[in-house]
Amino acid sequence: MVYLETCRSQAKVSVQLTVGSRVPIATTAIGRAYYLGLAETEREHLDAQLAERYGKQW
Repeated sequence: MVYLETCRSQAKVSVQLTVGSRVPIATTAIGRAYYLGLAETEREHLDAQLAERYGKQW
């Protein structure tokens, strides 16, 4: 996943990702939300790619 836009919080503790930051689909909340929002056929295709990359961990 690549962040295209971000909004800053006024909280003292927050995640400081910037536009262009890369985060893994398999291990982040935004990646998992993306995954669940995919159509079933797209999710199956992504499953194959993630299984190849992460092996038994996926």
